Amino acid sequence: MKDCEKKIGAGITFSAEVAVPVVLLTVFSFLKTFAVVLNETAVSCNFIERLNGAFIPQVLIATGLLYFALSFGLFRIKEKVRAPAFAIAAAAFVSLALFFAQRFVPYETWPAVQMVWKTGFYVLLEAAFWITAFRFGVFKNKHKTLIALVAAQILASIIAAGFIRLLVLLDCAETLLPWACIFAFAAAIVADILIANGSAPIDVRFAFSKTAAKSSGKNRIRKTLNIYLFVVAGLLAFCSALFDYRFWSSTAQKYATVPETLPVLYALLSVLFAVLLTAGLLASATRHIAVLTLSTLFIFPVALLAGAVGGAFNIFGLIIAAKAVSDVLACQVKEPVLSIIPRAVSQRLDFRTNVWRKTLVEPSSVLAAGILLLLMEKYALSDKFSLLLSVSAVLLLVALLLLRRSYTVLVSDYLKGRLWRGGRLMIFGNRLNERINDFLSNASADDTIYALRILEEAQHPKFPKDLEQALHHPSSYVRLFALNRIEEMDYLSTVPEVSLCAETDPDYAVRRAAIKVMCLLGGAEEREKALLYLNDPNTREGALIGLTAAGAEGVFVAIDMLNMLASSKNPDDRALAASVLGDAGNQAFYRPLTVLLQDEDETVCKAAAEAAGKLKNERLLPSLMQLFRRPELREDAVDALLQFGNAALPEIEKVLTGNNDPVQFRVLLAKTLGRMKTPQAEEVLFRHIDVQDRRVRYHILKSLVLLQYKAQGRYVNKVRLGLYDEIEWATNLLAALEDFEDKDDDRLGRSLSNLRNALECEIEYAKERILLLVALLHPSQEILNLLGRYALIGDNEHNRMGQIIERILTGELRMLCLPLFRKTSPTEKLTRLRPYFLPPVLSFRDRLEDLLELKPGEADDWTRASVVYLVGYFGDSFAVDALVPLLKDNDAIIRETTVWALGRLMIPEEASRLLKDSLSDPSPAVARMARFITDGTGRAFF
Repeated sequence: MKDCEKKIGAGITFSAEVAVPVVLLTVFSFLKTFAVVLNETAVSCNFIERLNGAFIPQVLIATGLLYFALSFGLFRIKEKVRAPAFAIAAAAFVSLALFFAQRFVPYETWPAVQMVWKTGFYVLLEAAFWITAFRFGVFKNKHKTLIALVAAQILASIIAAGFIRLLVLLDCAETLLPWACIFAFAAAIVADILIANGSAPIDVRFAFSKTAAKSSGKNRIRKTLNIYLFVVAGLLAFCSALFDYRFWSSTAQKYATVPETLPVLYALLSVLFAVLLTAGLLASATRHIAVLTLSTLFIFPVALLAGAVGGAFNIFGLIIAAKAVSDVLACQVKEPVLSIIPRAVSQRLDFRTNVWRKTLVEPSSVLAAGILLLLMEKYALSDKFSLLLSVSAVLLLVALLLLRRSYTVLVSDYLKGRLWRGGRLMIFGNRLNERINDFLSNASADDTIYALRILEEAQHPKFPKDLEQALHHPSSYVRLFALNRIEEMDYLSTVPEVSLCAETDPDYAVRRAAIKVMCLLGGAEEREKALLYLNDPNTREGALIGLTAAGAEGVFVAIDMLNMLASSKNPDDRALAASVLGDAGNQAFYRPLTVLLQDEDETVCKAAAEAAGKLKNERLLPSLMQLFRRPELREDAVDALLQFGNAALPEIEKVLTGNNDPVQFRVLLAKTLGRMKTPQAEEVLFRHIDVQDRRVRYHILKSLVLLQYKAQGRYVNKVRLGLYDEIEWATNLLAALEDFEDKDDDRLGRSLSNLRNALECEIEYAKERILLLVALLHPSQEILNLLGRYALIGDNEHNRMGQIIERILTGELRMLCLPLFRKTSPTEKLTRLRPYFLPPVLSFRDRLEDLLELKPGEADDWTRASVVYLVGYFGDSFAVDALVPLLKDNDAIIRETTVWALGRLMIPEEASRLLKDSLSDPSPAVARMARFITDGTGRAFF
């Protein structure tokens, strides 16, 4: 998604990249819940009205089988980016098809079929929603987003109840199912928009073999915990199926004569669901009660017993209340809790455990419940159902107690040995809470931060209060950690404690951090207070960062001070201004950095580059790219570009393909693109594998190979064309070597030997590029290993490279590449390649003229300089016209060699006139050579 920003006020920006996904997810949550409620009401009412409670066991058996089939498919949704949207649309389409089939194809059991698919509809919509939410990281400490999603579910449940009541009053209750499908299709559209504008596939490492995930520690306890988990999961599914039987049969018995009131009953259930969900949300927010824990599931057996009592004594209201409670527990609590428990066994095996639970244990339990109920009906044992439900509730209660005990023991041992290494844990019960409190009250900074991280991962409601207490910890590291988490989590309730910390903390680093947090989370009063800290040099930085980041009261005072610091003669002040702008992160205030990035002081430029990377304002990219012209700042510029990510690609591509910047600059950018490791960066690299400068081309190819890029489809032809180009270039170099082979002239001295060596090196470079191009067609670690030691290869490596080329390439390309990689003389190589590329046979002089016309980057600068050096010995007036343009070459070695060569080929008066501009060349070596040629005052090195 493009980061669209809207200016709200002076210095205040609103990021669409952050807000739009949250809004879309909230709308998605509302539509999904609305569709589920309408579908549940429509299908259940139709089933109870038409079949009057018959076929319930058969429905449960079929539901178990469907659940079993769907579970396998759901785990593949992660592999396709837009699969969640298609899953929702498919669920709605099947529901709509069954609705019209019942209308136009008379069949007695259509309502039962719809009842079975009701579970599929619910499972697909819920799974698609939470997978999409997970992709946007709503489980990574985004509490406000989670609250918004739950609030949307509550609102949807209430509005759906009113909508059902309205349709009943309008005598249109039969349209409930089409309306549910309409809202489901709307949810699919929202999901597709959401995913298409920024979602990414889930990256989950599967571990299904023992060798892939080895466990350590108390294996007996872990195995016991796994067994209890499967037993509890199975009993929960089994009991839920039994309770559904109780509810449907009781509802059919009570409302068989007045079916028109069934939608009202389900509307009432929807309202009760919303009320209970709101109560849980308020308990978590105001009472700091952890709702998503194993202890909450103990309510489920109580609901089952209430359902058993309601059925035995014909108290339908008690069954309704128990149904609402069980729905809340099943929809909002059961799945998160059961997903967290396996992480105490192994961080790497938790996914496998959940796969077994969802695909085998729970479907089998529903299937078993259906078979048991079918047998009870067959043998007229329905009067014993309340007893069965009660016994099942007691068994579930015992299993929950055993699971809770096992989990507590294992997690407590983990915490005691400090073996926890990340992942969400459930903190409940005296034993675990005491362990955490011991860590929090410890004077050791490591222990306290360790406990805070556990509570943060656990999303414990008491975490804000614990952070407030951490602000009084004796260690400044703990206090800084607490302030950082308060800022990240936007805990507004902690502002008074943060303000006190800003006033009284003995450590100035802590006070600066507290002032910043106070400005960001506080109101006008806190920001007015922060203005007083601007006059204190020890707290000024925190106040400047906070006021600038908040962009509200006091921001103009802060900006005036920042401008003053940015224009100060003291480099420390300018570096401070750059650092503040970066830490503030307010993109509206980027302009001072454009000047600071061009500062003459290295420290200031480093601070400005770091700030630009934090700010990520694209308007800073042109100034940032100029830092590459200063060798001491190139690494800092690379780090900043990596922070920009894909936003920097257009500017990088512009410089990468131009010829106005030093080759070292462009080579470093090619390496930087490789370090980005994004599909967009790979596209930019591949787009320029045929760049004219072969030195840059080499690093582009190597970056792609290191990224394990593989050309496919129409891109293969581009790689093959690159191979032909490199082979032809190597053939021309071999022809040049042959032309120089028979030349033996004492006048040439070592100059001819230098050029021969340079040409041989060029051929080796071409072979390296050929190997890289081959690796793009067939990625191979073997090729990378050969390239890593290419400078030290012997006969064995040459033979090995030939074998690789022979094995990977086919047809004409293999026939053309093999001669280059075989250990034969240049003449033999040329004999094999000449018929395909027909390089011209030139005289010694013509070959030199041809090599002088090489464009910058077509050959290495040392090769071109060697040509100029040889021309200086051998050449005559013919070469002067070709040498003059080289006085403006980008490479200093070529300019210096050209000055020397012109001095040898021309009379002093003409050379002095021609080399006048070279006397002021920016390279000292070139200027010194020009002085030596013109007046003899310089020193020549040739």
